[in-house]
Amino acid sequence: MKTRLSSVSLKHNGKVMALFTLLLMLPLVAFFIFLMAISPAIYDAQGNPIETPYFIMLIVPFVYAGLAFLGTVFMGWVYNYVAKKTGGLEFETKDDPQA
Repeated sequence: MKTRLSSVSLKHNGKVMALFTLLLMLPLVAFFIFLMAISPAIYDAQGNPIETPYFIMLIVPFVYAGLAFLGTVFMGWVYNYVAKKTGGLEFETKDDPQA
């Protein structure tokens, strides 16, 4: 049976992608904070130690998740506009009698 995807939910898809992005980023940030903590100190040209921006590293996943939400909502809006003009994606489904 052929089916057309005529529109997508903007808010729901945005939330899913934001949470997905956040969950992928948190372990990476934890790993990079660990690497920064065990690395030797970095000094500027005058010999003063440069402090590691741990606070910024903790904010980055949330900013990235917010941008993923906005990007997904925008792309969903574009898809809905294009699908209205063209009919949307078409795919074929098949019922599985053993399911």
